[in-house]
Amino acid sequence: MTIHINHCSLGNFLYRNYRHALNRIRHDTPKLQALSAQLKAGASDYEAYLDAEREYFKSRKIEPEDVLRTVKYMEALTKLQEAQ
Repeated sequence: MTIHINHCSLGNFLYRNYRHALNRIRHDTPKLQALSAQLKAGASDYEAYLDAEREYFKSRKIEPEDVLRTVKYMEALTKLQEAQ
């Protein structure tokens, strides 16, 4: 019974998200076209922006060395305090 309920819930969830996506596409496409014309931008520009954003976030995954040292130091202090 639980599997059937979960299956139905998943189906409803997917259907609602699909309908929401279709509505967003229908509603936002004219806005995107107007802004694209105003900004003189196109699909290749948006792809480049997306690639740049991905690179930025990828570079942010690595903490600077001084931050890593500070975190390790604080962890060592915490362990020392717990040991006392």
